[in-house]
Amino acid sequence: MRRTLFSLLLKKQNLTTWEVFCVPYTATGRELARETGNRRLATVSLGRTTFDRWSSGSWYGRPRGEAAQILERMFGHPVDVLFSPAPDASESPVAVGSVATRIGSRWPTSSMLIPAGGPAGTWEITGRHRLDGTSAAVHLLPVIRRGEEVNPDDLSQDGQRDLEGFLRPARRGFIVGVEERRGDLDLYVREAASARRSGRPGPQSAGTLSIPSAYLLDDLTYGIVWALTQLDDGLLADDQVLDSERHLISTYLSLVAVVVPNLRAAFSLFRHRVGDSAGVVTCPVVAPREVADAVGRRTAETARNRRSPSSRRVA
Repeated sequence: MRRTLFSLLLKKQNLTTWEVFCVPYTATGRELARETGNRRLATVSLGRTTFDRWSSGSWYGRPRGEAAQILERMFGHPVDVLFSPAPDASESPVAVGSVATRIGSRWPTSSMLIPAGGPAGTWEITGRHRLDGTSAAVHLLPVIRRGEEVNPDDLSQDGQRDLEGFLRPARRGFIVGVEERRGDLDLYVREAASARRSGRPGPQSAGTLSIPSAYLLDDLTYGIVWALTQLDDGLLADDQVLDSERHLISTYLSLVAVVVPNLRAAFSLFRHRVGDSAGVVTCPVVAPREVADAVGRRTAETARNRRSPSSRRVA
């Protein structure tokens, strides 16, 4: 299936995200409003969902009314041409819309957002009712299975550059290999950090990047991905708290450690210091070093007293 001319023009003009596209879209609407006297054109807005549908490359509908006028002015083509298969356009290497729809419909806790022109986007994974949920960067990659591995399928120079740019940042991300087979899609997933460790792709090493065929994205694999991303977020949150409280931990680590030889010696020391009727609130504070010295002396005296009777009986 060939991509629409509109989606190709978006990529050519670097208008592949909703935020960027809305700037010339609204400006063109105001310009047309001044020329035609139609004030409604000056207030036309575009929703993110509508833009994602238009830019998917596989939507062949027809925008109408003011939206159609703005698009025809921006790109110089009627909407019938903009949202038809582009002339001489090759088949999309990765069916972006199909992948996002497949993942979102199969797993309700998951949604994939891929801007027009792809292949990189965001994979949002919700935490249901107990966890906060998280998101990760995602890169779609056309692959073909060869035995126990799946490898990039005729990755172009632009594709190699896109993949290298995706792997360069040290962040959480996933590579999703997409293989079209008999009208269906087989998806494979690999964590970006492991792919980065195996070597960044380039003109000489793109062929070495592979995904084990066992990483087929089925219910079990998705469950593992879901659990590990939620766990990773929890650990990162704990690390952040520990780092922010590091100064308190260092205070406790600087204290002198006190080793009490036995509980009887410790209790005797407590009675000697505060008396039998002392309460916990009224106990005086004893320096750790002083406690250690006192416990040591008390223990030595107890040991001498225990040895004395034995010595007399032997004599």
